Amino acid sequence: SFNQSELLAEIVTVLLGKPLISPVLKKIKFSLRDLSINERWQKALEGYDVDCGVIENNKVKSIAIVDDIRTSGSTGNAIAKHLKEKCEITRVYLLVAGRSYYI
Repeated sequence: SFNQSELLAEIVTVLLGKPLISPVLKKIKFSLRDLSINERWQKALEGYDVDCGVIENNKVKSIAIVDDIRTSGSTGNAIAKHLKEKCEITRVYLLVAGRSYYI
């Protein structure tokens, strides 16, 4: 139940002097473990959504997603797709603490 990504995001916002907003919504509980690249992409697209109201209230046009680890990139790419298409975010950056290799 501990979300290390939230803690990392709090640290990053303090270091950068930027506001912390949380527009990402996890619609369903799921795991990407043992899935193919295409299955990971589809599951991430279905499993995440975004709250554009949070972004509009902060007048944000670029955003950084903070995550604890990047394996295949499916999570970050799916969230970036939602942010760009639904919330008209022009630039999405992905900051990760670690990198794992998808084999």
